Amino acid sequence: MERRPFLALLATAVAGCNATSDPGTQTSRPTEAPTATTAPSDTATTTPTDTATSTATDAPTETPTSEERRAREAIAAVESTLGAVVEQYRGDAGETILATDASYTGFGDRSVQAGVSEATREIERAREAAVTERQAATVERLATTRRFLAAAAEVQVALLGAYRHLQVARDAFADTDAGAAGAAIDEMDTDRRIARGPYRTIVEETTAEATAALPALDASTYRGKREQFDAEMRAFGALRGPLGEFTNGVGKLESALALRRNGSAEQAERTARAAARRLDSASASLAAFADGLDTPADSLVEPSRALSDLAAAKASGARDRFELSEEDETTGTAESRTRG
Repeated sequence: MERRPFLALLATAVAGCNATSDPGTQTSRPTEAPTATTAPSDTATTTPTDTATSTATDAPTETPTSEERRAREAIAAVESTLGAVVEQYRGDAGETILATDASYTGFGDRSVQAGVSEATREIERAREAAVTERQAATVERLATTRRFLAAAAEVQVALLGAYRHLQVARDAFADTDAGAAGAAIDEMDTDRRIARGPYRTIVEETTAEATAALPALDASTYRGKREQFDAEMRAFGALRGPLGEFTNGVGKLESALALRRNGSAEQAERTARAAARRLDSASASLAAFADGLDTPADSLVEPSRALSDLAAAKASGARDRFELSEEDETTGTAESRTRG
């Protein structure tokens, strides 16, 4: 009798335990749910954090400020103006400013100087607008490029003047006018000396690295232009010797003609022989000068050869005009040495 109630109570207790176990199981599943969502939770936390950090770091580069944009526009304006100056400098001479040598008469000095002046104003605006170190450095390189172009234009004008006076001297030689030829040669040398000032500015205040900021003025072009200027200046200076001989020969020829007009035939012949010899020497000197010219100064090869031919023609003309034979030349030379 007492066992039956006890079993009933035991059955009830077991049933109660089973009932409690089911809810417990159901509760454990929600407890594991957060564990199941741990990975997404970590991913959600990590990914936004990395993205946010990356974006914050790249933002200044990918999204420039309005001040940076204004600086870029100002720098682009300078680059455009200087690029146009280079185009004006070379004109239709060739692909680079190296084609604009001392013989190029189409050099647009006024256009180049106007462009340089505009670039000067734009560089000041770009300096004020620059907000980063890189922008500031770019502006200074462009300022150096402007300085190079300004000085190069001055050198170019002076060397063009020297070349023009060389042509004037040639015309004077052709007219047998030693005085006019000598004056033109002096002007040529003055222009050469004028060119040395701005050339010194190029050497001391500009660099190939700076001008390379402009694609049209790469390091090779910059160095080539410096070499060309230097070679042409040296060539004009070296021309004074042969041109001096030419002037002397023409002067003697003028004297011989004057003596003959005055009736001093014998003295006129002696002077004519001396003139012919001096003109021969000038012709040989000018030919050797042309042969020895450096490549950067090849603009002077043609006029030098033309002068050499002209001196030879003048010597031949003197002999024909005064009917001087080779025997007369030899005799005249021996006589002059005896007197000496």
